[in-house]
Amino acid sequence: MTEADWDEMMAVNLRGAFFMSQAVARVMPASGRGGRIVNISSQGGLVGLPDAAVYCANKGGLNMLTSMVFCRSGTGSSHLFLLKFSSQA
Repeated sequence: MTEADWDEMMAVNLRGAFFMSQAVARVMPASGRGGRIVNISSQGGLVGLPDAAVYCANKGGLNMLTSMVFCRSGTGSSHLFLLKFSSQA
């Protein structure tokens, strides 16, 4: 994996989720209806997967980002969800 590949994956999966969540969280309270932010992760954010260092780093970062955005939102009318998928039954 090249540095450019790493940067691109981080930009799409982590940076994109951060700025989108930030933008949406700013306007939800003003709507008066609250809202939902849903981030999608996987088991790779919880455990290491073979040959998937950048993927696991992204998903682990997304897990923590989701937790921190929720903690900082401080609103009872807005909700933040993190869906974690596993290939295991």
